[in-house]
Amino acid sequence: MHPFTNTACHQEFQQHVDQCRRLLFSRHLQENEGVR
Repeated sequence: MHPFTNTACHQEFQQHVDQCRRLLFSRHLQENEGVR
């Protein structure tokens, strides 16, 4: 990793990834509910 990496940018990216994961996970759960 570069020592000059923008930590703020990294945090924003991390938040974006978390949001995507939650969205996919909730959609996955909804699909499972529909299958039952």
